[in-house]
Amino acid sequence: MKPSSTAYGAAFLRAVENLLPEDRRLFEDPYSEKILPPVFKFFVIIMRPPRIWSFLMNMREKSSPGVIGGILC
Repeated sequence: MKPSSTAYGAAFLRAVENLLPEDRRLFEDPYSEKILPPVFKFFVIIMRPPRIWSFLMNMREKSSPGVIGGILC
């Protein structure tokens, strides 16, 4: 069975959520990054610096408001 790209997208967003400080996270998912394919892991690594995380998430939110929150919830 081929893995779903939708599942990878949700796992990626959960992994990115883990990059936030504990007091700002909605949840913790210690397994999300482990199941990602290499290209998704690469983007999680790129987003580790807080300024890069903020920039990329703000750009995403401007281009499609509410989508990330909807997926996470």
